[in-house]
Amino acid sequence: MLLTRRGVLAIAGLGASGALSGCFGGSDDGNSGSSNGDGGEAATSTPTPTPTPTPTPEAGTELAYPTLAQRMADVWSELDWFATEYSSTMRSFVITVNQLRTRLDELNASTGISLEQVDAVEAESTDVVDFVEANLAPHFDVHPALLKADNVYLNNIRRAVRRGDREAQRSALERARLFYRRVVSSPYVQNELSKRPIYDTLYSKLLAPEAGDHVFGLLYPDEGFLSVAHPDLTESTAGDGVQQHSHEFPSGHVVYAHAHGHSQPHTLTDHQNDPESRELYAYKGGGITILEDTKLWRSGLDDFKPLHEDVFGPIRHPDRTAGACVTVNGMTANFTSLPVYIQRFDSVTAARQARDELFRNPAGTSGTETLAERSWHRFFYQLGDVTMYAYLITVGEFVVTAMPHPNSWERRTEEFARLTGTWLGLSPGQPESG
Repeated sequence: MLLTRRGVLAIAGLGASGALSGCFGGSDDGNSGSSNGDGGEAATSTPTPTPTPTPTPEAGTELAYPTLAQRMADVWSELDWFATEYSSTMRSFVITVNQLRTRLDELNASTGISLEQVDAVEAESTDVVDFVEANLAPHFDVHPALLKADNVYLNNIRRAVRRGDREAQRSALERARLFYRRVVSSPYVQNELSKRPIYDTLYSKLLAPEAGDHVFGLLYPDEGFLSVAHPDLTESTAGDGVQQHSHEFPSGHVVYAHAHGHSQPHTLTDHQNDPESRELYAYKGGGITILEDTKLWRSGLDDFKPLHEDVFGPIRHPDRTAGACVTVNGMTANFTSLPVYIQRFDSVTAARQARDELFRNPAGTSGTETLAERSWHRFFYQLGDVTMYAYLITVGEFVVTAMPHPNSWERRTEEFARLTGTWLGLSPGQPESG
């Protein structure tokens, strides 16, 4: 499918899919432990849970990671807005603009236009500006004419009325009518006020300062919201070099934080770049699943089948207030997007309590490790008869769990560097505070 700039992505099968549920948690202190805090257990051994007391915040501050806590809150606020308010906001935007369009239509039907009529149009334009400033400008790079009541279109009408130039009045009026008709059209909303892909405020908040381009899958199951965020690189032939797209596997699982140049059409079987581990994370109704190559003797992504279903299922806390998953990938052709599961709670205290309960049940912790320049708990839990190894950090009101896998921490470290380029990471030399 060919799309224009900032077009809606073709995400196969996502419209009917559900996603992970989850929520946020408290803030860990900065007490970093050794990456071998368990004394170097064998990769095949079953860890023994150890009691983990609630960390004591650093002296003089409620949160050990204030910068990360603010970033986490900012990311959640934007994601939550798209999941819960975007659709109703767009409807209200159309209604508000259409009220202005009605005034413009009245002018167009008039045999003569007075300055009083232009004043009435400008009053309606003020309502549009007020709405856009409050509801759209925080999330999008909106057209300048939507942020000024006496914009160029209305000024041209006023100038022509003052001069008594009927031809200039009609010309200016028609340009204004065309502009406001365009900004509420489906193509304009889909391209410039887009929820798929999301490329403005939320995308910038998902990145660490000075980080390179990424693709983020956004899964907010409580509201049935599925989307993707990336820097305005779509499936187009515009020569931007990167084309974001999705693939659905025969099992119905979908990978969509995936980007590279490709021909049209481009199917799953076009790929010969199997992941080196012969496994990948994919999404389907109930959550994130690990798919495994079932035919190692040949190269073909259509041979991947579910190995571990709904990997975050056992750690969904019943006291969460909301939850989401963000999958992280670079601008590459590979399928190694990493899942980050976010659970939100009512307060910092509630998040810390939930974290401690997770540490006791279903499994426990085994030391800490530095990921993206911050200390994360090495966390393990049972998924059926398999032990899953993951990383967990509490940040303000959020509990964040990343990259669960049956391979122990010691056997998979290099891929986690990708988190450094996200809101969870720090640029080299960047201070935590501030």
